[in-house]
Amino acid sequence: MISGDLPDGMHIGARVKVQTEPKNNDEKLRYDNAWIRYIGPIHLAKNKNAIYIGIEWDQANGKHNGTLKDVHYFDITKESPNNEKYGAFVHPKRIKVGINFMQALRNTYAWEKDNTSSSSSNSKLDNIEFVGEASLVSQLSQFTQLTRIKLSNSNIAYIMTHINEIKENCSNCQYLDLEANLLSSWEDV
Repeated sequence: MISGDLPDGMHIGARVKVQTEPKNNDEKLRYDNAWIRYIGPIHLAKNKNAIYIGIEWDQANGKHNGTLKDVHYFDITKESPNNEKYGAFVHPKRIKVGINFMQALRNTYAWEKDNTSSSSSNSKLDNIEFVGEASLVSQLSQFTQLTRIKLSNSNIAYIMTHINEIKENCSNCQYLDLEANLLSSWEDV
């Protein structure tokens, strides 16, 4: 029941980005990193059948530590000597699940030309031709030719699951940017 209603990759132990609630009207929408620690209903919800995701934030910006009004739902793995709060419950729609390295590489570099017809558009930009587009797309799609790979903010959570494919496709890479992803440890890299 629970897993059928959730996107692939949303499971207990998954690394995710969670949309934070703006503190004021001027604050931009942002996503912070967290771990999924619980999936299921919570006793204080108006809709008792609703599924919530219990998360453990990477930073102490939670509302509790896995216990909500004397009901324990999940454990927090971080030590909290100053009684900092790392836990929260969020709606599944606020969560972006992590992807593997090869998915991120394909999403960024394996472009496909948009085949949608632009005949109904009145934009003057419809008549602009990208000279050399086919050559550029072909070059970027040849992962083995890439020497610099930038995959910052790509929601990468898994590398080791596809390590042989990465070694094969990224053999000439000399620079790799993985800033602001969901990797839990540099040991994964």
